[in-house]
Amino acid sequence: DRFFYVWSPQGDGDVRKYYPGRPYADFVGLSIYSLPESEERNFGHVRSFSKNFGRKYAKVQEFDRPVMI
Repeated sequence: DRFFYVWSPQGDGDVRKYYPGRPYADFVGLSIYSLPESEERNFGHVRSFSKNFGRKYAKVQEFDRPVMI
């Protein structure tokens, strides 16, 4: 049997201080949600998938791990 570890940071803060290190993270998991009412209220429009994903991906790409959505 082989096991893989997925580290999935929550929120938009400084994820670096929660990164457990390469031995404990084979993959990075990113949750992407579309909440139209909330986005309209907070941003004035519904953001695209690429905007939502790009913002989160920018915070984890430095860890050089495959990303799961």
